[in-house]
Parts: sequence; C-alpha cells; structure tokens
Amino acid sequence: MSTGRIQFAEQDGTFVLKFVGEVRLTLCSALDATIERIFTALNFNAIVIDLTETRSIDSTTLGLLAKLSILSRQKVGLLPTVVTTNPDISRLLQSMGFDQVFNIVDRPIPCPECLTDLPSQDQNEDVVRSKVLEAQFRALGAIPQVMAFSEVYQALQTGVVDGQENTPSNIYTQKFHEVQKYTTLTNHGYIGYVVVVNKKFWDDLPADVRGQLEKAMHEATVYSNKIAATENAEGLEEIKKSGKTQIIVPTAAEMAAMRKAMGLTDSLIRLSCGVEDTDDLIADLDRAFHESEK
Repeated sequence: MSTGRIQFAEQDGTFVLKFVGEVRLTLCSALDATIERIFTALNFNAIVIDLTETRSIDSTTLGLLAKLSILSRQKVGLLPTVVTTNPDISRLLQSMGFDQVFNIVDRPIPCPECLTDLPSQDQNEDVVRSKVLEAQFRALGAIPQVMAFSEVYQALQTGVVDGQENTPSNIYTQKFHEVQKYTTLTNHGYIGYVVVVNKKFWDDLPADVRGQLEKAMHEATVYSNKIAATENAEGLEEIKKSGKTQIIVPTAAEMAAMRKAMGLTDSLIRLSCGVEDTDDLIADLDRAFHESEK
C-alpha cells in the first residue's frame, strides 16, 4: 500500500501537481485521469510538478510524467516545470534525460492554498498492469495503445498500430510476424507469476509439510520455466524461418539507452527499494533468478 499522495490545484490557468511521500503505481490511475482532465481544460497555459516533498517515485509515475510533457508541448508548445530539492530525485531525473523535456528547478515555489488530494480510484489488476506497460513505452517516446489481444493482428495489418510487444511464442502462434516488418529482440520485460500464502497459515504448518510444499513449488517453477523457454525458442526459430519479418538484435549501447529511458537506473532502484548499495541488490536478484532455473 502506497504511503504517498498526490495533491492538485489550479490557479489562473496554471495547474499544480504536488507529489508527497512515496508515489507509486497505486496512484497511477488517479494521476492519469487528472492529466487527461488538465489538458482538456480550455484555460490551460502552464503546469508545475512539485517534488519537494517526494521521498520516492517509481518508473510508472515517471512514465506518466513523460506523457504529461508530451501533451504540454503539443498543447501550448512549452515544457512543464519540475521543482525538486531532493538530490536523489534530481539525479534520477537528470539520468533519464528529463532535463530535456522539463524545466527542472531547485527553488521551492509558493504553492496554492487550495491544494487538495486526488481522489482514490478503484483499480483491478489489469488496469494497473496496463498503466505500468503504457508508462514504460511513454518513457521511450512511443504513444502506446492498449487493446484487446484478439484485435492486435488486424490493427497491425491495417496500420492502426505500428508495433506490439509480446513473447516470441505469442508472436508466432498469433501470426503477428506476418503483418509486421521488423521484430526487435529487446528482452525488456519478464512475465512472472507470484504465489502468495497467508503468513500465519504458513508459519503454523508443520516444518515437514512446508518443506514438501517448497520442494514441489521449486520443481513446478523449474518445469514451467523450461516449457516457456522451449516454446519461445521454437517460436523464434519458426519466425526466422518464415522470412516475413526482419529480426533486429539491439547493440549493447542501444540496450543501455533503453534501460536508461525505462528508468532502470541506480537512483530509481535506490529510491524505490530504500537501499544504498544497488550492486548487492542487483546481484541478489540475478542470483535468485538463476537459482530458480536449476
């Protein structure tokens, strides 16, 4: 549960969004709805993002801010202003190139007295997931279009969309490679499924039962991962054999630029996870991932 909040005010056509505390994806629906409302206002002339009381901000929120910048430039031809006095957040914004799409200042500004919290919005799992993916591609400069999986083939075929993201197995079985000129192997996302159990229930189980369940879960994880890896490898091979799409493998420099744009930087990890040594954290995650493959 996020401990942060987003406040909003408008004064003479200048709109203010103030992020307070830990601003995470649980607030993304309310933020996205407010952004849409701001840019349909007839009196809009400027927008200020106040991050002076922000402790942390996640990549989904940063992606929505990138969307806000795009809309501001389209609407009035001006860059939005971001106010930040937190060195970590300032470094994060700089590392992601936000200084090119925002006016970033470190001087606190007088904030309207009429600031009010954005109302909470009910969010189901699909909505939150779509916001995360949309924010990722906003950060890359794309204009994402969320649509039903069954509509993607026709959208590609008719030019309604220019591309899509999927696993090789899905691209092959749905024949997307037949209606897209290029397929870029970015490996930018991971589809994982989390098994959750009530802690009290788990702790009350006999140790031998927990051990057997952990063993079964590990075996099932290895088995399912092997199936997924096989299906993706076979799907990619069939896509290559078809000759209907050009396979592109990004260079190391291109992948580094993509990671930077998506916010996977030391500053973001430190802010989101509350850790100082990101090298140890990344090493632990990498080790855990490879252990699950054994």
